[in-house]
This record gives sequence, C-alpha cells and structure tokens, in this order.
Amino acid sequence: MVYKVLKSVMFCSFLSIVVILGACTENDDSGSSRGELRFLNVIADEPRVDFSLDEDLITSSVSFLEATQYYRVDAMRYDFVVNQAGTFSELLRDSNTIGKDKRYTFIACGPSDDTGSIFMLDNNVDSTDDRANLRFVNAVTSRLKVDAYVIPEKGPIPTVAAQSDIGSKGVTEYINGFPGNYRLEFRNSLNDNLVARSEWVNIKNGQVLSVILAGGEEGYSVAVIVENE
Repeated sequence: MVYKVLKSVMFCSFLSIVVILGACTENDDSGSSRGELRFLNVIADEPRVDFSLDEDLITSSVSFLEATQYYRVDAMRYDFVVNQAGTFSELLRDSNTIGKDKRYTFIACGPSDDTGSIFMLDNNVDSTDDRANLRFVNAVTSRLKVDAYVIPEKGPIPTVAAQSDIGSKGVTEYINGFPGNYRLEFRNSLNDNLVARSEWVNIKNGQVLSVILAGGEEGYSVAVIVENE
C-alpha cells in the first residue's frame, strides 16, 4: 500500500518521499521452512521491472519506488533476477539465501547500465511499544556518501547526523527514538549539501522502518518502508 507519493524532480530543487506500509503476505503458510521476501525497485531509469527467483516470475511490472507485498517462499538459496518489464532483457542476476522464518527486502538500484542490489534482513531489532526504530540505506550506486539526519517537527534542529558516511549500497544499524512527526534528510558527507529530504513523516510507536535514498544525478528521492506491519 502506498501511503504518499510525490513526484521526483530535477536535482535537489524539490525532493520527494514515498512512505510504503508493509503489505499483507501472499501465499499460504503450508510448510515450515519458509521465509518472507518483498522487492523494491529504485532503478532510476527503469520505470517498471519484473522480479524472478531462479526462472520463476514472482511479480511483474513493479514501478520505480514501488515496494511489493511480502511473499512466502521456501527457505533456500536463489538466483534473484531483475528484467525489464515484459521482456527477457536481464538487468541483474544475484544470488541470496532466504532463511527460515526471516523477512527480507531485495532492492534493485542504480541506473540500468550499472544495476546493483541490496539484500536486507528486515525487522532485525527488538521493538518496543513506546519507541520506534529506523535505519538508513544509500541505494545510489555512485560514489556518493551521505549523512542522515532526523529532524523533529518541534524542538531544535540537530547539528549532529544520526548516521554518517553511508556509502553506496550501505545499510546502517537501527537507531531508536520517540514517535512523532519528523523530516528525514540525507546530506553529502563531503560538503554538507542537501541531497534529499522527506516531507513530514508520522513515525508511530513500535514501528521499524528503513529510510532509503534512491535516484541519481538527475534527481534523488526518499522512500520510507515499514518492516513490521
């Protein structure tokens, strides 16, 4: 389910956010050795892609910044294959292992001529009812390193980054904080220039989230995905 979508525009003039709620899991629960997997397309110049495991198509025509629902799949090693939508034109093939009773997000990122991937174990933190947990992901395949800031709607603007020097395809540890309205911001680690900023995001008690920087030189976007709903 897409919570909000704002169009990404040219480099840093105006910036965008997608907040994606964790969708219902598809497929039955038969069999005990299974895990859960969803896909996220942040290939900036591919408006739609198909995702397969080995040679089996799992989901098709996934648009840019779209996260799919979670799928229950057998716990084993797969070739993760990304194709241009509706074709056999392969953009990426990468091997990863699904663990029993684990939940993952597979991110296809970068431009189509240099497609990369990030394979994340989701909800890998002890959540509490009075706090939220979030981590930051740099899904840009260039050499851009970024610092991440969490800016409260009320209160002083932080002068110290929540996470620093996040390199290409880097995934940080979780941090925790109180629920509320926040802006989530990425800045260039070298010169502190703004790269991308979300609008106000209402972070709730007990949520576990990933904040993802996506795009390229023609424009950057922020996607926020909830891992435990």
